[in-house]
Amino acid sequence: MPDLVVAGNWKMNTTVAEAVALAAAVRDGAASASGVELVLCPPLVSLAAVSDAVKGSAVK
Repeated sequence: MPDLVVAGNWKMNTTVAEAVALAAAVRDGAASASGVELVLCPPLVSLAAVSDAVKGSAVK
């Protein structure tokens, strides 16, 4: 179990492409995080694309 859980629930009006870019930036930044579980909560319309963008990373 991680020491800390950080969840990001964004309410921004982004396109799917912008949401994927944001998720990729978080994913890349999360590579250096240890002891932290990162959770993204994108808008429903971007959920599948964001899920694919962070698949296999520490971001949930």
